[in-house]
Amino acid sequence: MNRFKFNVTSDFIVNSLCAITISTGVVEYSANIFFNKSYVKYFKEAYKNNEPVALSESLRKRYNDVIFDIKYTDYQKAFSIPFTADGYNPVNVGCLNTRTGCYIGIPRTYDLSSIDDLSLLNDTKLQEFMQLFNDKSESGQQFIESLILSEPAKKYSIAREIFLTDNMRIFIKSISFSVILLPMYILGNTLLKALPAKKLKIKALTFFLLCNVGVFIWLLTRVVVENFFQNEADKIVANINEDYTRGGIEYYQKLIQRNLALRNILPNGKNMYSEQGNKLAFISVFSPLPLTYRKKHLEYKLEKYLKENNDKST
Repeated sequence: MNRFKFNVTSDFIVNSLCAITISTGVVEYSANIFFNKSYVKYFKEAYKNNEPVALSESLRKRYNDVIFDIKYTDYQKAFSIPFTADGYNPVNVGCLNTRTGCYIGIPRTYDLSSIDDLSLLNDTKLQEFMQLFNDKSESGQQFIESLILSEPAKKYSIAREIFLTDNMRIFIKSISFSVILLPMYILGNTLLKALPAKKLKIKALTFFLLCNVGVFIWLLTRVVVENFFQNEADKIVANINEDYTRGGIEYYQKLIQRNLALRNILPNGKNMYSEQGNKLAFISVFSPLPLTYRKKHLEYKLEKYLKENNDKST
Protein backbone atom coordinates (compact mmCIF):
# COMPACT_ATOMS: atom_id res chain seq x y z
CA MET A 1 0.00 0.00 0.00
CA ASN A 2 1.49 3.35 -1.06
CA ARG A 3 1.30 6.10 1.46
CA PHE A 4 0.81 9.68 0.44
CA LYS A 5 3.96 11.64 1.17
CA PHE A 6 3.95 15.38 1.63
CA ASN A 7 7.34 16.95 1.08
CA VAL A 8 7.93 20.51 2.19
CA THR A 9 10.25 21.77 -0.52
CA SER A 10 11.69 25.23 -1.05
CA ASP A 11 9.30 25.73 -3.97
CA PHE A 12 6.35 24.91 -1.72
CA ILE A 13 7.48 27.46 0.89
CA VAL A 14 8.02 30.15 -1.73
CA ASN A 15 4.65 29.47 -3.37
CA SER A 16 2.95 29.50 0.03
CA LEU A 17 4.49 32.86 0.87
CA CYS A 18 3.38 34.21 -2.51
CA ALA A 19 -0.17 33.02 -1.84
CA ILE A 20 -0.17 34.59 1.65
CA THR A 21 1.14 37.95 0.46
CA ILE A 22 -1.28 38.17 -2.45
CA SER A 23 -4.16 37.09 -0.20
CA THR A 24 -3.26 39.79 2.33
CA GLY A 25 -3.70 42.46 -0.31
CA VAL A 26 -6.87 40.89 -1.68
CA VAL A 27 -8.46 40.74 1.80
CA GLU A 28 -7.63 44.36 2.58
CA TYR A 29 -8.86 45.59 -0.80
CA SER A 30 -12.02 43.45 -0.67
CA ALA A 31 -12.91 44.61 2.85
CA ASN A 32 -12.69 48.25 1.79
CA ILE A 33 -14.12 47.96 -1.73
CA PHE A 34 -16.20 44.88 -2.51
CA PHE A 35 -17.50 44.13 0.99
CA ASN A 36 -17.24 47.57 2.59
CA LYS A 37 -20.92 47.54 3.58
CA SER A 38 -20.45 44.32 5.56
CA TYR A 39 -17.14 45.56 6.97
CA VAL A 40 -18.89 48.68 8.29
CA LYS A 41 -21.78 46.66 9.69
CA TYR A 42 -19.69 44.15 11.65
CA PHE A 43 -16.60 46.15 12.60
CA LYS A 44 -17.18 49.93 12.47
CA GLU A 45 -20.83 50.73 13.13
CA ALA A 46 -22.14 51.57 16.61
CA TYR A 47 -24.72 49.19 18.07
CA LYS A 48 -27.17 49.38 20.94
CA ASN A 49 -29.32 46.44 22.04
CA ASN A 50 -28.01 44.49 19.03
CA GLU A 51 -29.36 47.14 16.67
CA PRO A 52 -27.30 49.67 14.68
CA VAL A 53 -27.48 53.19 16.08
CA ALA A 54 -29.22 55.46 13.59
CA LEU A 55 -27.44 58.63 12.57
CA SER A 56 -28.98 61.51 14.53
CA GLU A 57 -30.41 64.54 12.76
CA SER A 58 -27.68 66.79 14.16
CA LEU A 59 -24.92 64.49 12.92
CA ARG A 60 -26.54 64.22 9.50
CA LYS A 61 -26.87 68.00 9.30
CA ARG A 62 -23.22 68.41 10.26
CA TYR A 63 -22.21 65.93 7.56
CA ASN A 64 -24.35 67.76 4.99
CA ASP A 65 -22.78 71.07 5.99
CA VAL A 66 -19.32 69.60 5.40
CA ILE A 67 -20.09 68.20 1.95
CA PHE A 68 -21.61 71.58 1.06
CA ASP A 69 -18.42 73.36 2.17
CA ILE A 70 -16.18 71.04 0.16
CA LYS A 71 -18.48 71.43 -2.86
CA TYR A 72 -19.42 67.79 -3.33
CA THR A 73 -21.13 67.04 -6.64
CA ASP A 74 -24.42 65.12 -6.78
CA TYR A 75 -22.48 62.14 -8.14
CA GLN A 76 -20.08 62.17 -5.19
CA LYS A 77 -22.95 62.54 -2.73
CA ALA A 78 -24.53 59.38 -4.11
CA PHE A 79 -21.39 57.36 -3.38
CA SER A 80 -20.68 58.64 0.12
CA ILE A 81 -22.80 57.33 3.01
CA PRO A 82 -22.57 58.59 6.62
CA PHE A 83 -23.17 56.28 9.59
CA THR A 84 -22.80 56.29 13.37
CA ALA A 85 -19.31 55.05 14.20
CA ASP A 86 -18.37 53.00 17.21
CA GLY A 87 -15.81 54.70 19.44
CA TYR A 88 -14.79 58.34 19.78
CA ASN A 89 -13.10 59.13 16.46
CA PRO A 90 -14.50 59.53 12.94
CA VAL A 91 -13.58 56.74 10.51
CA ASN A 92 -13.67 56.08 6.79
CA VAL A 93 -14.16 52.87 4.85
CA GLY A 94 -13.97 52.38 1.10
CA CYS A 95 -13.04 54.57 -1.81
CA LEU A 96 -15.16 57.33 -3.32
CA ASN A 97 -13.99 56.56 -6.85
CA THR A 98 -15.44 53.04 -6.98
CA ARG A 99 -18.91 51.64 -7.67
CA THR A 100 -19.34 50.61 -4.03
CA GLY A 101 -18.43 54.10 -2.81
CA CYS A 102 -17.32 55.01 0.69
CA TYR A 103 -18.72 55.19 4.22
CA ILE A 104 -17.98 58.02 6.64
CA GLY A 105 -18.38 57.14 10.32
CA ILE A 106 -19.25 59.92 12.78
CA PRO A 107 -19.04 59.09 16.51
CA ARG A 108 -21.98 59.70 18.82
CA THR A 109 -19.83 61.98 20.96
CA TYR A 110 -20.12 64.57 18.18
CA ASP A 111 -23.63 65.20 19.51
CA LEU A 112 -22.07 66.57 22.70
CA SER A 113 -21.68 70.30 23.18
CA SER A 114 -20.68 70.25 26.85
CA ILE A 115 -19.66 67.81 29.58
CA ASP A 116 -23.19 67.97 31.00
CA ASP A 117 -24.48 66.33 27.82
CA LEU A 118 -22.67 63.08 28.64
CA SER A 119 -25.60 61.87 30.75
CA LEU A 120 -28.03 62.70 27.93
CA LEU A 121 -26.07 60.62 25.46
CA ASN A 122 -27.26 57.42 27.18
CA ASP A 123 -24.20 55.50 26.05
CA THR A 124 -23.68 52.53 28.39
CA LYS A 125 -20.27 51.75 26.94
CA LEU A 126 -19.10 55.32 27.49
CA GLN A 127 -20.40 55.36 31.07
CA GLU A 128 -18.55 52.13 31.87
CA PHE A 129 -15.47 53.61 30.25
CA MET A 130 -15.69 56.66 32.50
CA GLN A 131 -16.06 54.55 35.64
CA LEU A 132 -13.09 52.40 34.63
CA PHE A 133 -10.94 55.49 34.18
CA ASN A 134 -12.14 57.10 37.41
CA ASP A 135 -13.61 60.25 35.92
CA LYS A 136 -13.11 62.14 39.20
CA SER A 137 -9.34 62.13 38.77
CA GLU A 138 -7.48 64.88 36.94
CA SER A 139 -6.58 62.59 34.06
CA GLY A 140 -10.14 61.29 33.91
CA GLN A 141 -11.44 64.85 33.67
CA GLN A 142 -8.94 65.65 30.91
CA PHE A 143 -10.10 62.60 28.97
CA ILE A 144 -13.77 63.62 29.27
CA GLU A 145 -13.00 67.21 28.26
CA SER A 146 -11.14 65.94 25.18
CA LEU A 147 -14.42 64.46 23.90
CA ILE A 148 -16.07 67.88 23.72
CA LEU A 149 -15.28 69.59 20.42
CA SER A 150 -16.43 72.83 18.88
CA GLU A 151 -18.39 72.85 15.63
CA PRO A 152 -15.34 73.77 13.46
CA ALA A 153 -13.28 70.96 15.03
CA LYS A 154 -16.00 68.40 14.34
CA LYS A 155 -16.41 69.57 10.75
CA TYR A 156 -12.64 69.50 10.19
CA SER A 157 -12.33 65.88 11.32
CA ILE A 158 -15.29 64.78 9.18
CA ALA A 159 -13.92 66.57 6.11
CA ARG A 160 -10.54 64.93 6.63
CA GLU A 161 -12.09 61.46 6.63
CA ILE A 162 -14.00 62.29 3.44
CA PHE A 163 -10.87 63.40 1.59
CA LEU A 164 -9.03 60.26 2.74
CA THR A 165 -11.46 58.23 0.61
CA ASP A 166 -10.85 60.31 -2.51
CA ASN A 167 -7.42 58.95 -3.49
CA MET A 168 -5.45 55.79 -4.28
CA ARG A 169 -4.47 55.08 -0.66
CA ILE A 170 -6.29 51.77 -0.30
CA PHE A 171 -5.14 50.47 -3.67
CA ILE A 172 -1.47 51.32 -3.02
CA LYS A 173 -1.52 49.74 0.45
CA SER A 174 -3.25 46.64 -0.89
CA ILE A 175 -0.68 45.94 -3.61
CA SER A 176 2.36 46.99 -1.55
CA PHE A 177 3.02 43.50 -0.19
CA SER A 178 2.92 41.91 -3.65
CA VAL A 179 5.07 44.65 -5.19
CA ILE A 180 7.72 44.23 -2.49
CA LEU A 181 7.57 40.43 -2.71
CA LEU A 182 8.62 40.31 -6.37
CA PRO A 183 12.13 41.84 -6.01
CA MET A 184 12.63 39.98 -2.72
CA TYR A 185 11.71 36.71 -4.46
CA ILE A 186 14.13 37.39 -7.34
CA LEU A 187 16.93 38.28 -4.91
CA GLY A 188 16.24 35.27 -2.69
CA ASN A 189 16.04 32.86 -5.62
CA THR A 190 19.37 34.16 -6.96
CA LEU A 191 21.10 33.86 -3.59
CA LEU A 192 19.75 30.40 -2.83
CA LYS A 193 20.89 29.08 -6.19
CA ALA A 194 24.34 30.59 -5.68
CA LEU A 195 24.78 28.92 -2.28
CA PRO A 196 26.11 25.33 -2.07
CA ALA A 197 23.35 22.72 -1.98
CA LYS A 198 24.67 21.11 1.22
CA LYS A 199 24.76 24.37 3.22
CA LEU A 200 21.21 24.01 4.52
CA LYS A 201 21.77 26.13 7.63
CA ILE A 202 23.17 29.00 5.59
CA LYS A 203 20.24 28.75 3.17
CA ALA A 204 17.77 28.73 6.06
CA LEU A 205 19.43 31.77 7.63
CA THR A 206 19.44 33.60 4.30
CA PHE A 207 15.78 32.79 3.76
CA PHE A 208 14.91 33.96 7.29
CA LEU A 209 16.79 37.24 6.89
CA LEU A 210 15.20 37.97 3.51
CA CYS A 211 11.73 37.34 4.91
CA ASN A 212 12.36 39.76 7.78
CA VAL A 213 13.80 42.40 5.46
CA GLY A 214 10.78 42.04 3.18
CA VAL A 215 8.31 42.39 6.07
CA PHE A 216 10.22 45.42 7.41
CA ILE A 217 10.14 47.15 4.02
CA TRP A 218 6.44 46.32 3.62
CA LEU A 219 5.49 47.74 7.03
CA LEU A 220 7.62 50.82 6.43
CA THR A 221 5.99 51.35 3.03
CA ARG A 222 2.50 51.15 4.53
CA VAL A 223 3.39 53.71 7.20
CA VAL A 224 4.93 56.08 4.65
CA VAL A 225 1.91 55.79 2.33
CA GLU A 226 -0.56 56.31 5.19
CA ASN A 227 1.34 59.31 6.58
CA PHE A 228 1.61 60.86 3.12
CA PHE A 229 -2.13 60.72 2.46
CA GLN A 230 -2.95 61.83 6.01
CA ASN A 231 -0.75 64.87 5.52
CA GLU A 232 -2.31 65.58 2.11
CA ALA A 233 -5.80 65.40 3.62
CA ASP A 234 -4.78 67.92 6.29
CA LYS A 235 -3.53 70.31 3.61
CA ILE A 236 -6.70 70.01 1.52
CA VAL A 237 -9.05 70.60 4.47
CA ALA A 238 -6.96 73.53 5.72
CA ASN A 239 -7.33 75.16 2.30
CA ILE A 240 -11.14 75.28 2.59
CA ASN A 241 -11.15 78.35 4.82
CA GLU A 242 -9.80 79.80 8.05
CA ASP A 243 -12.55 78.28 10.23
CA TYR A 244 -11.60 74.76 9.17
CA THR A 245 -7.95 75.51 9.95
CA ARG A 246 -8.84 76.74 13.42
CA GLY A 247 -11.01 73.67 13.89
CA GLY A 248 -8.12 71.41 12.88
CA ILE A 249 -5.82 73.03 15.44
CA GLU A 250 -8.40 72.47 18.16
CA TYR A 251 -9.06 68.90 16.99
CA TYR A 252 -5.41 67.88 17.20
CA GLN A 253 -4.99 69.67 20.51
CA LYS A 254 -7.90 67.64 21.89
CA LEU A 255 -6.36 64.41 20.58
CA ILE A 256 -3.06 65.32 22.23
CA GLN A 257 -4.93 66.04 25.47
CA ARG A 258 -6.72 62.68 25.24
CA ASN A 259 -3.47 60.79 24.63
CA LEU A 260 -1.77 62.51 27.56
CA ALA A 261 -4.70 61.53 29.78
CA LEU A 262 -4.50 57.92 28.57
CA ARG A 263 -0.75 57.99 29.17
CA ASN A 264 -1.43 58.54 32.86
CA ILE A 265 -4.48 56.29 33.10
CA LEU A 266 -3.51 53.11 31.24
CA PRO A 267 -1.03 50.67 32.85
CA ASN A 268 1.24 50.73 29.78
CA GLY A 269 0.32 54.27 28.79
CA LYS A 270 3.90 55.54 28.85
CA ASN A 271 4.84 52.91 26.28
CA MET A 272 1.88 53.84 24.07
CA TYR A 273 2.06 57.64 24.12
CA SER A 274 4.95 60.10 24.31
CA GLU A 275 5.26 63.04 26.71
CA GLN A 276 4.08 65.27 23.85
CA GLY A 277 0.91 63.22 23.32
CA ASN A 278 1.96 61.42 20.14
CA LYS A 279 1.30 57.72 19.54
CA LEU A 280 4.32 55.46 19.84
CA ALA A 281 5.08 52.32 17.87
CA PHE A 282 7.28 49.41 18.98
CA ILE A 283 9.76 50.55 16.33
CA SER A 284 9.91 54.35 16.01
CA VAL A 285 10.01 54.37 12.19
CA PHE A 286 6.58 52.71 12.18
CA SER A 287 4.97 55.50 14.22
CA PRO A 288 2.08 57.43 12.65
CA LEU A 289 2.44 61.08 11.71
CA PRO A 290 2.91 62.96 15.02
CA LEU A 291 -0.08 64.96 16.17
CA THR A 292 2.24 67.79 17.24
CA TYR A 293 3.58 68.02 13.68
CA ARG A 294 0.08 68.10 12.19
CA LYS A 295 -0.99 70.78 14.67
CA LYS A 296 2.07 72.94 13.88
CA HIS A 297 1.38 72.64 10.16
CA LEU A 298 -2.13 74.00 10.70
CA GLU A 299 -0.83 76.76 12.95
CA TYR A 300 1.51 77.81 10.16
CA LYS A 301 -1.44 77.79 7.74
CA LEU A 302 -3.45 79.93 10.16
CA GLU A 303 -0.61 82.46 10.32
CA LYS A 304 -0.78 82.74 6.53
CA TYR A 305 -4.54 83.34 6.69
CA LEU A 306 -4.07 86.06 9.31
CA LYS A 307 -1.30 87.69 7.30
CA GLU A 308 -3.46 87.70 4.16
CA ASN A 309 -6.32 89.26 6.11
CA ASN A 310 -4.03 91.97 7.45
CA ASP A 311 -2.72 92.71 3.98
CA LYS A 312 -6.26 93.03 2.65
CA SER A 313 -7.29 95.37 5.48
CA THR A 314 -4.33 97.65 4.82
